[in-house]
Parts: sequence; C-alpha cells; structure tokens
Amino acid sequence: MSINRMKLWLALGLQLLVTSMAAAQELTEDQWAPGIKDTRLFAPADLSYYGGGPRRPKGWFFSAEAVGMSTSAPDRVPIGDPDYHPLVFDGAGFTTQQNTQDTGFITPRLQSGERLQLGYVDDEGKGWMVGTLVLHSSTSTLTTGNAGVSFNAPFVNGVSPLEGFVDEVLPIPANQPAGFIGGGLTGFLAVNADLNGNGVFGASGQDIGTPNAAPPPAFVPPPDGFPDIPHATDYGDLAQFPIVFPHLTTKYTSRFWSIEVMRTWQMANGRKGGAWELMAGVRYVRFRDSFYFSGTGNHTTVALVPPPPALGDVYSGILSDTAFTQTADNNVVGGQIGLRYTKAKGRLSFSAEGRFMAGANFQSAQQNGWIANRPNAALNRPNFVLLPHDNTILRYGFVPSVNTPNLYNLGVHHTHYATQFSPLGELRLGLNYQVYRSLALNVGWTGIVIGGVARSPNMVSYTLPAMGINTGGDRQTVFIQGITAGVSLNR
Repeated sequence: MSINRMKLWLALGLQLLVTSMAAAQELTEDQWAPGIKDTRLFAPADLSYYGGGPRRPKGWFFSAEAVGMSTSAPDRVPIGDPDYHPLVFDGAGFTTQQNTQDTGFITPRLQSGERLQLGYVDDEGKGWMVGTLVLHSSTSTLTTGNAGVSFNAPFVNGVSPLEGFVDEVLPIPANQPAGFIGGGLTGFLAVNADLNGNGVFGASGQDIGTPNAAPPPAFVPPPDGFPDIPHATDYGDLAQFPIVFPHLTTKYTSRFWSIEVMRTWQMANGRKGGAWELMAGVRYVRFRDSFYFSGTGNHTTVALVPPPPALGDVYSGILSDTAFTQTADNNVVGGQIGLRYTKAKGRLSFSAEGRFMAGANFQSAQQNGWIANRPNAALNRPNFVLLPHDNTILRYGFVPSVNTPNLYNLGVHHTHYATQFSPLGELRLGLNYQVYRSLALNVGWTGIVIGGVARSPNMVSYTLPAMGINTGGDRQTVFIQGITAGVSLNR
C-alpha cells in the first residue's frame, strides 16, 4: 500500500473518531449513531420552496471526490551558478563558462488525487467537519547532452580545483641532447602549454634555447618552443577547464497533502433562499518537492608514454559522474476560518466557499549526493579531461600535490531548517445535483494559494568543493488549482 493511500485511510479513521465524539447527544437503544436509523438513501429529493427552499442538511454527511489538479512551477533559474561565469579554456581558446540549461522544463502537470469530507450537523445547525485532500506525485524530467553547468570553485592555496594544464603534442627536436627532456627520443611528446609565454611550460620544464649542432654549449639562442630542462612548476600556465556533462538528467517531483478539522455553524437563510455557513478550526498542510541532478560521462584507462610506463585516466567532462538530490519539505499548521454560501433551485444547487489560514511553516531541506565519483582516485593516477564537444584532451591538475584541491569522490550532505510565515487561501466553487434525498452528484473547481514555501530547485548552491543549500529559495508562492467530481451522502 502506498504512503498516499495509507494517509487517506488514516485521515478517514480520524474523521470517524472526531465526528463521533463531536455528536454530543444521547443515543436511543437501537441507534449506533444519531440519525442513522431514519436514513432513507433513495427517498425522493426535497424540492419544496416553502420557507425559502429545500431543507438544510442535518445529521451525518460524507463526500468523496476525485480531483485533477496542477501545481505551479517554481521560479525559473539556471541549472548551475547564475552569477559565476569565469573564462575557461575549451581546447581552441578561452571562452566564458555558461549554463546551457535551466528549470524551464518544470511545467504544471495534472496530478490525480482524492478529497474526502465527513461531518455531522445537529438540529440547531451546529456541527463538525473533517476533510482531507491528497495530490499524488507530479514529475517533470529533462534529459540532454553536452550540458554546460557552472560551478563556483573558490581558490585554495591560490589554485582552483577546476584548473589544469593544457597539453600540447610537440615534435621532439632531432638533435635534442641526451640527458635533457626528450633527449635520445624521436617522435612527439605531450607537454604542458606555455600559456603565459614566459618560456616555462607548466610542469613540463623550461625552454632555454635551440639544441646546438656543435656543442658546447648544449643550447644556443633563440628559444625553439620546446622545454629543455626541468623547472619549478609555473602555475601561471594553469587554465580553468569548462564544466560540460556529456549526459545530463534532471527530474523534479512534487506532492501535496492536507487535513482540516472544522467547527461549523449554519446561519439563517437569506431572503432570496441563499444559505450561509461559518467555519473555524485548524489545518495541516504538507507540500514536499525534490530536485534530482545526474551528470555522467565515460571513463577510459590509457597507457602513458614516454617511459617509465604508467597508467592514466581520461574522463569525458571534468566533473562527470556527479549526482545529488535536493529536497524541500514544508509543514504548515495554523488556525483556519471559512465561509460557505449555497443557493439551491430545484435539484441543482450552487456553492461557493472560501478558507483562510495563517500558518507557521516548519521547513526542512536536505541535499545528498557526491561530486565526481572517480573509481581510481585512491591510485593517484594522472587525470585527463576529454571535452565532449570537440574531443580535446586536457590534463587535469598535477596531483598528487598539496597545492591542488581534490574533487574526487566528495560526499555532499547538507541539512537546513527554517520557520516561515505561510498564509493560505482557498476558494471552492461547485455545482450539486440532488439525485435522491440523501444522494447527490457534484462537480467543481478548487484553487489554493500558499505563501512562504520552500522549492527545491531554487535551494541548490552550485559551489565546490561540497556544494550547499541556498536559503534564499524558501519564500515562494505556490498555486494549486483544478477540477473535482464526486458523490455526497447526507442522511
């Protein structure tokens, strides 16, 4: 049995308990509840207009409705940090990191559900009513490829965890002296690019000239653009890599549940036959949504040359295999007042009712997942990034080094609690057709507005190394609306 179905049965049981306790009158020996004995379910409908119209409902009443409603989408935001757009090296040159996707894929979708009401009205027009409304899950999904997602990566020890060296494949000079970089080798060698043009090639060494055909000295001017001797790492050649996910899947899900316990008072009929009813009580509303993010890529193990032989890892996307789930749970409770107006003519009646609740919203937000799930992270192998859009391979960092922040296999675990003021307004419009005296069919429209609501897509902080929760996304307005259809019984 699903959780939503369990909630319905629990709510119905609570309704039976509360309303039976509320019927504070002495029962006769052959009655298990007031008014049940004289119930005539299929008696003709009361169509009399004497005294202002058909009789006001008394005794026990119950209604069951199927509902089809939709929930408004959260505020549209980029998937990624909206304010962080650094210059990144994409293989061909420098460009600005962009967010290529946003939450516009989240659209109001029809949610099925149920609404149940159970109550009792005594002969003086006073009574109780317990009602519950359940909307089942609604899901929107986005699946795309080569998606750019900006993550804000603060510098640690002067180095960003998203920086690395750009490798160039250079021909080894034929007369490179033995004992120097590339000495005694022929062919090509992958070296770090000298992006700042100071003659030092990242961590690959320094260019001190052109090999001398008749040494000594071993090198003579001018520089030939090839590293000749080892040199301290030139961090000025670091470039920030673009964050591109070869495969990106995001999913948004929302659900709603409400229960109310109300005291009711039937007021005198109006001169034109309209009837008013006042309601006051308490209400609990739970609105919960979740945002799932999964950016994946491919992983390949490669053999590195020149000797000594070693293995390296190539990942398609610097943060590939990053996944997390952000949830927002809103629990609103407070006092509620309501007013209902009913106008009957023959078998048809029209009703309009409004409710207002001043609620306290006890919010909880959770974020769980991981960053760059790397299977060989503990082996400290050299890592390379394959840019999905043009298959350029870039060397990621120069680990192991205490100067380089490590993003591999970082767990994401955050929790945030807050309390917000959440007003709620509800409007119900309905048409009722009286089939028999105690049996009626009804259709209608319901609209619910809730303020001060936390929405999960707006609470994601795309900040490395461990992300976080953006507390600015917990004050949104939610609008739920749709149609209802069902049956009501009244003894």
